[in-house]
Amino acid sequence: MIAHATYTWLNQPVIYEAEASEVATSSPVIIEVEVVWDKERIEEEILKVSEKYGVSYNQMYNTIKCESGFDIDIQSHHTLSYGREQSFGLAQFHIPSRNRTASGTVITKEMALDPAIALDAMAYHFSIGNAKAWTCWRKLYL
Repeated sequence: MIAHATYTWLNQPVIYEAEASEVATSSPVIIEVEVVWDKERIEEEILKVSEKYGVSYNQMYNTIKCESGFDIDIQSHHTLSYGREQSFGLAQFHIPSRNRTASGTVITKEMALDPAIALDAMAYHFSIGNAKAWTCWRKLYL
């Protein structure tokens, strides 16, 4: 017999299927869930965070398309006058940097590679007038 359980993760319902014997146990069940970050999922998240922060969906979408091509795992290397820097993830946050999330946490490589965190932080930066920090935004909108 197959048992179904629905959980909420990242505000999305996740359906887990397992043999009833796996679910009906007194010990905790550890469930690993992989969220697929395809282009449709990315577009939904951009819409969500752009509405949350009151910023332009189109500007975020076009900046991300230019910066990362919607590749959530992309890593770029830059040679600057003061040394080398790396950028990570959809939003191409430079690490190390002083970029922060809306709560004030400095963005790490792991956070930059997490699409939900990166998109939220990017929308936050757009909302406080920092969109010009993205090279592609400057190319597209200045």
